[in-house]
Amino acid sequence: MVRDKDFYKTYYINQAAQKGGNLPAFQGALSQRGYGIGSWLKGLYRWAVPKVSSAASAVGRAALKEGAGLAQDVLSGENVKESAVKRLKQTGKRAFNDMTSQNASQSQTGAGRKKGRKRKATSKSVTLASTKKRKTSPTEYPLFNEYGTPY
Repeated sequence: MVRDKDFYKTYYINQAAQKGGNLPAFQGALSQRGYGIGSWLKGLYRWAVPKVSSAASAVGRAALKEGAGLAQDVLSGENVKESAVKRLKQTGKRAFNDMTSQNASQSQTGAGRKKGRKRKATSKSVTLASTKKRKTSPTEYPLFNEYGTPY
């Protein structure tokens, strides 16, 4: 494919004259400033979702356990209403104790980061074949003349 020499000349002259003025580039919206309330809500969501999901699973497990206990009470002949009230009180006390014990066990403890010995860096052998430059052939259509200016 043969191109006209003037094509390259006009290309480089236009490029030198532009100074970035007409180059296609992304330009954001002018009215966009800051992150807004979305960044605050995102942080709240990231914090709350794991806690709510673990709490929901704990409540589900407790409900199944107490539901089975309630069924045993009813089968043994106890009053349903009294048994339900008794089981709900037990479940509330147990949930409170579990929450307080989890918070106590999850508090941060420790003596800081332990410093270990520094190890010597292993040197990697470099082969000469990988460091040699490839020979390149001159371009078929030179862009610049012998004085360094574009054609």
